[in-house]
Amino acid sequence: MTETAPGASLGEIRSLLHGMPDAAPLPATLPDDPDLFQTLYAWLSSWQARAVPSLARPRAALYLGCYDDASAGMAETIAADIQNADAPVLRLCQEFDVDLRLYEMAAGPAPDLDDAACATAMAYGMMAVEDGLDLLCVAGVGPGVDAAGLALADAVFADSGDPLDVLRRLGGHALAGMAGAVIAARIARVPVMLDGIAAAAAGAVLHRMDERALDHCLVGPLDPGGGHAGLLERIGKAPVADFGIAPPLGCGGLIALPVLRGAVASQTGLSIVSPAPETPPTD
Repeated sequence: MTETAPGASLGEIRSLLHGMPDAAPLPATLPDDPDLFQTLYAWLSSWQARAVPSLARPRAALYLGCYDDASAGMAETIAADIQNADAPVLRLCQEFDVDLRLYEMAAGPAPDLDDAACATAMAYGMMAVEDGLDLLCVAGVGPGVDAAGLALADAVFADSGDPLDVLRRLGGHALAGMAGAVIAARIARVPVMLDGIAAAAAGAVLHRMDERALDHCLVGPLDPGGGHAGLLERIGKAPVADFGIAPPLGCGGLIALPVLRGAVASQTGLSIVSPAPETPPTD
């Protein structure tokens, strides 16, 4: 991790989870049989607490973790590849006017973190959320991150204990960072697009703590690789789109962004839903 995250404890993380806001109410209901654009428009409006939702400042947050000894020295090379001018994720971000942030997490097999290290990794992940963002696409990248995510999700659903303790023992820094980003986005009323297996696995930890914890999240295209569909079923999510092919590294949430922008463009001004109340200023 290349930036200094604020100090945190798992107790503080639990308090944040318990205090997460719900969506702003919509006084009028959607039509009895809403189409996709109507549903997405209402979802964005309620979670942003805006009468007219905005997608003017989206951000893609990629959490880089190398989850085996053989690949631990590859982090620098992978980071350079992601930020190469010809990298699909960078080109999509430029095309769709998306801010790209790469968070280089600790490399190596997922360690058995202590409470402070896990909380610090989550706090570091939270730094992806800033004032003014209106969508956060979260993805895990790097060798072994998907396999580590599936192992984490299996353990979280099999263990009746504290999901954060399972994350501490099995998740490693990258998965913990993504879980932190999802929490921070919820607190800031920033809708989230979970991209790929690792992001869904990080979300599964929060889902096990509170089944409403991912209500502000959508899921990008289905990864046809093993385990994604089953994981999404466990957390009660369906992909916004399913193309039957794995999207390029870090691109799943970005591929779904035009669908969301289409929903905003097609429904704005049509009175599909009553305006959501603006979030009142805090003292």
